[in-house]
Amino acid sequence: MKKTLPSFFTAGNAAFPFAAHHVASAKPVRIILFLFLLSTTTAYAQYDLQWASPSFSAANGLSESATDSKVDKDGNVIILSQNGIFNNAMRATLFKFNSKGEKVWSLVYDSKTGLPHERPVKLKVDAAGNSYILINLYREYQSDHTRLVKVSAAGNVVWSKELKEQNGHVLEATALEVSQDGEIYIAGNPNGAIVIQKLAPDGSVSWETVKTVLSDCRVTDIALDARHHILVAGSGFAGMQGYNSLLLKLEAASGNEIYTQQFHHNASNQVTDEEARRIVPASDGTAYVITSTRADPYTFNIILLKYDADGNLNWSTMIGATDESEYFDAALLSNNNVVILGRETKYRTTPDYFLTTIDTEGQQGWYKTYNIYGDMFREIAPQKLDVSSTDKIAVTGHTAYYQSVPTWFIPSPYVEQPEIITILYDKEGQELWQKRHKLSDNTQAFGQDIAFDSHNALYIIGKKNDIPQTRTSQTANTQEVQADAAELLLLKYTSCSETPVVKAGEGKTICKGASVQLSASGAETYEWSPAAGLSATNIANPVASPVATTTYTVTGTVNGYTTSATQTITVTNCTPTGLNRGNKNKALTVHPNPSQTGKFLVEMSLKSLSDLSVQVTDARGQTVFTANYQQVKGKFEKKIDLSASPKGIYFVTIITDAGTSTGKVVIK
Repeated sequence: MKKTLPSFFTAGNAAFPFAAHHVASAKPVRIILFLFLLSTTTAYAQYDLQWASPSFSAANGLSESATDSKVDKDGNVIILSQNGIFNNAMRATLFKFNSKGEKVWSLVYDSKTGLPHERPVKLKVDAAGNSYILINLYREYQSDHTRLVKVSAAGNVVWSKELKEQNGHVLEATALEVSQDGEIYIAGNPNGAIVIQKLAPDGSVSWETVKTVLSDCRVTDIALDARHHILVAGSGFAGMQGYNSLLLKLEAASGNEIYTQQFHHNASNQVTDEEARRIVPASDGTAYVITSTRADPYTFNIILLKYDADGNLNWSTMIGATDESEYFDAALLSNNNVVILGRETKYRTTPDYFLTTIDTEGQQGWYKTYNIYGDMFREIAPQKLDVSSTDKIAVTGHTAYYQSVPTWFIPSPYVEQPEIITILYDKEGQELWQKRHKLSDNTQAFGQDIAFDSHNALYIIGKKNDIPQTRTSQTANTQEVQADAAELLLLKYTSCSETPVVKAGEGKTICKGASVQLSASGAETYEWSPAAGLSATNIANPVASPVATTTYTVTGTVNGYTTSATQTITVTNCTPTGLNRGNKNKALTVHPNPSQTGKFLVEMSLKSLSDLSVQVTDARGQTVFTANYQQVKGKFEKKIDLSASPKGIYFVTIITDAGTSTGKVVIK
């Protein structure tokens, strides 16, 4: 789908070009030409709002603020929220929505410990749809302990446990990772050491590793790489030079250490504190580590490090364009370039957010900032990013108009209240699409998290605050300023051009009277036609029993968009040759025959290259085994195991480009 998108905003009579550092005065003809060029920019990947949920919260009337979110393999969105505020009751809330925007369930977790403050930290989801929540509990503003909670796909608490070291000491965990199989990895820093544990799906401890690298160690992230290694990042006090960033790598199966590395970027003689904030593992075993460095309250920056699979530092590079750069979020593109979202704080002026890429050699690619300066000031403040399977980069946050540029100590009044903004880029940094989502003139809305699903649909988790209103009391002649509690909302955007197309299996040849299973993938729902001879028409893999050669069409629907594909089943007349042990037919042999175990070997000699299909059918014509091979020549052998099938007579058919050969085998 193509659509012309303007790359500017309009406020009253003022038009501001997006992502410009400064709008200087220019001759009118040049402005008109500039806007004309922007307005005719052709953008692909146009996304449309499929649905927006009503605002939602727990039933206790306390404010919600999204902490984390995940999209599971079925397209369900799980949202972890902080319910309440720190100086009041605080609980972890979990919401689950399906791909149609319907709330499946919600859960307010209460540890029943009597502690008033239970702050949700991390959310992970495994392949079975189970959710794992890491929660820090506080007593009188001091950390008391950490709990890990496992919630089933149906919204029931499977188990909840206080995390402890194997010596019985409280483990204050700060990082969580979960494999698709439900294996759990946690890391924390009790008493200044680094403790890493692996938990089984039932919550029992499989192994524990304790490392004392430096004093006062702090863990910030843990990640599982594609080679099944555990990476742990953090920092530790190294003496006069300050804190060093740390990276540990362990075997996931045993907890055995592979390497431990430290890094300190001392570009000046100042004492600097550094902390590894985020690990981004690459598929080749390398690891990118995003580190924050701080020399004083007004001098800080982001450093990206690249370690190879053996722990050697390949390079380090400074990211921010000023000496006050903060890290917000990061993701990896398919070419292993890193996308980083951050903010230039710019002391005593208004901050500006930025998005940039770093390639595999440490070279910075494109760099975009967001503030728009003009007669009025427009702030665009992205908070989170995600990358689709087609390398589209999406960010979400909020945008608002001010009368003038806000300073660090004098806030400027809003001309327009904050509203959610979402922007999409390609991997070259070209803006493809943007969308603002406004609720009302009396509501502030903020984008808090963003995620693509497996079909490249885009989910936005937002928060809405109603502006405090002066309301007249119904019971007394008084007025008071009141504001409703903050609530969450969920938006889903879809794109025809970004939605995967349905795929059907390769064509097959069967004997007349036999059956074969069709196959389709890439969609949410399926519809096959013609219906004659199919076991079902509305599933991905129906069984087909055509009486003649038939081309089946499958129509798949994803995110409301439909595509079609075909699969042809060729029906041939196969005449069994009645094989016995030592059959003289040199084209096809089966032995042992009869088979006492249900296992036998099929052999055939091909004189020229040919695609080949092996099928085994029972006496009723039902297919019990099938396999396809491409470009076979010479001696072909295939071991077939029908030990789980009933005893009886079976027919083995080999179909090649030259024709069809069929033999009989008896299983006793």
